[in-house]
Amino acid sequence: MTESRAAAHLAAAWERKTGAPPSRRTLGVLWGQWAMETGRGQSMYGFNFAGIKGKSASGRSAVYWTKEGHGPTERRVKAEFRHYATPEAGADDYVRLLAERYPEAMAGAARGDAPAFVRGLASQGYFTADPAMYSRAVTRLQAEFDRTGGLRLIDPGPAVDALLWTLQRAIAKRA
Repeated sequence: MTESRAAAHLAAAWERKTGAPPSRRTLGVLWGQWAMETGRGQSMYGFNFAGIKGKSASGRSAVYWTKEGHGPTERRVKAEFRHYATPEAGADDYVRLLAERYPEAMAGAARGDAPAFVRGLASQGYFTADPAMYSRAVTRLQAEFDRTGGLRLIDPGPAVDALLWTLQRAIAKRA
């Protein structure tokens, strides 16, 4: 899933759950966690927006290798993760889970406060990573979202450079 599509699904899910569209900072917090948990969508399986373990409401799941703990207690384990039929179902379940099981995190997200969001997750055992590192990552990604809206600018490469050079020469020749 692309970064911009993830942002759109997260925004729609927030609005369906709360009745109001998320602020840009709120969406940045949700997108930041999505980007961190899924490697910017590269490791997003079964439309699971935040590495949620267990079975989805429809009973779907899959087992993947993951890391648990941090520092000297870190270990690789196989764990069951929720799978969804559609991105809407995955985004809706993620926001519903935040609202129902992690209300402090939901409140932090609503304020656009990434550190408070992560504290709310950590206080209820959402993740086993180092909380300070998790918070720095989500905060950094939220700031990126604030700057870019979830769209990373990628170097177009030599093909576009060559095309622009050719176009410049053609314009100069005509003038």
